[in-house]
Amino acid sequence: MAEVIARAAQDPGSSLVTIDLLSCSDGNSALYSVAAPREKTYSYADVSRAFALNGACLIGFKPLGSSSPTVDPAFAGPIPSGATLFYLAADRLTAADLFPANMEQAA
Repeated sequence: MAEVIARAAQDPGSSLVTIDLLSCSDGNSALYSVAAPREKTYSYADVSRAFALNGACLIGFKPLGSSSPTVDPAFAGPIPSGATLFYLAADRLTAADLFPANMEQAA
């Protein structure tokens, strides 16, 4: 909470955005997570586009076995297979919504 207060002093209005993201009661976007398939490694760019096509915004991921997430990673970078993906959306999405069989595997 102290960080939210400090951020509000530096960037007016940012604390309101943070509080809104953490609250699901107002019907706006909320923070959700979904697991990426374990069979492939995807590019962050491709997965970000898949989220956008579903009305959501990918904000980061946490690799399997990692204790901390990567927020706002390099757009051209990979997302490890099985990573937990964090996103903002009005409704929860499933892996089937995001990872059709024809999505290209990252190089």
